[in-house]
Amino acid sequence: QLPHAYKCLFNCEIISGVPTPSIETKDVQFFPLDRLPPLSKHRITQAQIKRCFEHWHNPQWPSDYD
Repeated sequence: QLPHAYKCLFNCEIISGVPTPSIETKDVQFFPLDRLPPLSKHRITQAQIKRCFEHWHNPQWPSDYD
C-alpha cells in the first residue's frame, strides 16, 4: 500500500522584510511560469503549477481534489 500524500499550495504575498533562506530552505526565488527552474517531478509538475496559476486567475473556481 502506498502512503498518502497531500499537496497544499498557497498564494502568498510578502508584506515586509526580505525573503531569506533558513534551515528549511537553501534559497528563495520567484519565477514566472514560462521560466521555471528544474523541478522535483515526483513532488510537483509543471502542469500542477500551471493549474495553480489558472486558479489564481479564476478565483471563482472551486478547489481541486484528486
